[in-house]
Amino acid sequence: MVTVRFTRRCFREDLKRLTRHVAAGALDAADALKKNPGLGDRLDPPLDRYWRLRIAGRYRLIYTHEPADDTWWIVLVWERKPGKTDDVYQILRLLAGGLELR
Repeated sequence: MVTVRFTRRCFREDLKRLTRHVAAGALDAADALKKNPGLGDRLDPPLDRYWRLRIAGRYRLIYTHEPADDTWWIVLVWERKPGKTDDVYQILRLLAGGLELR
């Protein structure tokens, strides 16, 4: 099994804002990633460093791999809202510039 962790930001902010159903889906997805990290779909450039898993219908769990310590980091769990400023991929674009994995 591989190591899967949530970033501090994701754990402290995203999971607390979600409904119990969606948060439980995110935790289940994290467990599934431990068994099969290639489970999701890789995003297109310029976000091709990240993968996504669909959870609870319109929500996305976004994760990335840190090869130095062979850890898969869950960086964002948010709602897909095409065309909106609070869409999961818009938020990822903002975070990706200054994201620290810890």
